Amino acid sequence: MDPEIVILRLLHIVTGAVWVGSAIFLTFVFQPALKIIGPSHAGAIMPNMFKPMLITARASVWLTMIFAMVGYVIGTIPGMTRKRIMDLDKSLQGPTTCEQGAEIARL
Repeated sequence: MDPEIVILRLLHIVTGAVWVGSAIFLTFVFQPALKIIGPSHAGAIMPNMFKPMLITARASVWLTMIFAMVGYVIGTIPGMTRKRIMDLDKSLQGPTTCEQGAEIARL
């Protein structure tokens, strides 16, 4: 497997884990803690805690999608070329014509 694909997969997995981890933390830890301390203290904590967490979650969502799209493009383009070569190989019945040779060289 190409090193670029491995790196993209790792980056995609890590940023996805940050995204899911942020959602789990907000849902099961942060919100219940805010309910326990009450609205008077929650108002002071929310701007300081929520803004950095929201920035992190948004960034990880965007990075996850970008890494997935780049990985898709990198994985799709060679696949399309491979399919063309396989189709060309199936069409070769006898000796290669000049036109087929040019197509093979181009691919």
